[in-house]
Amino acid sequence: MKTSVRVLTFVLAGALGLGVAVAADKPAKQKPAAAAKEPAKEEPNLSAAEVEKQLDAAFPAFLKDPNEANFLKVHKLIVAHPDYAPYSSELDDVLDLLGEDKFKEVQEKLAPAKYNLLLSPRGHRFLALAAKGLGDEEAAKRETEIADKCIAGIRATGDGSEARPMIVTRVSDEYDVVRSLGKRVSGQGLRIKDGRYFDALQCADKSDLWFDITVPFGSMAKTFKPRLKKEPAKRDPLKDEPPPPAKEKPRKEK
Repeated sequence: MKTSVRVLTFVLAGALGLGVAVAADKPAKQKPAAAAKEPAKEEPNLSAAEVEKQLDAAFPAFLKDPNEANFLKVHKLIVAHPDYAPYSSELDDVLDLLGEDKFKEVQEKLAPAKYNLLLSPRGHRFLALAAKGLGDEEAAKRETEIADKCIAGIRATGDGSEARPMIVTRVSDEYDVVRSLGKRVSGQGLRIKDGRYFDALQCADKSDLWFDITVPFGSMAKTFKPRLKKEPAKRDPLKDEPPPPAKEKPRKEK
């Protein structure tokens, strides 16, 4: 059992580590056939307790019917949480723990990020691996089903075309969707269009999949603090003292 869990771990980890190319799209000459869905906008006035209370009601409804409307309702609440961190490192941090069969530690590491990872297929699959490693088959099955419904919810928001990109909560969701489609990513590009941000993933089968990352990208930008002006380094009188001038050699008289 431990061997199979470890193999699954490395398969899931295989989606990580791709380089990112950045480009800006030129304005489209033709209007898309269908208007792109608007991702959720943040509501920073909600407290963490208020968001979590609403999520505790909205998420079971989503699991019961993972359609677009239910997904976007949960998505809107997650990005409104004061601790929303779309580029947090918990999923990367537990990879080594899974590889070392430290399944209890995996659960403990992911528990504080419960709401941040609520719509993360990978987060729920890692919890499924941990539960399976601990012999809790029921919990493993439940987390696997939740991961599948998160995928279904994301895919319900669009078809992955430029006109109808899918909406995600974090970038790792994109690769989970690609894997669910039996595809493999060969490249990734950031596209900027009409003030919105998109990840365009190039797949090995020459197809492209577009994801709207306006909300997570905007959240990341807010975390950047202006760099403080560096103070000039204090002068070390011994280290920085210029060397004494070279002594002139006496000129020979002709």
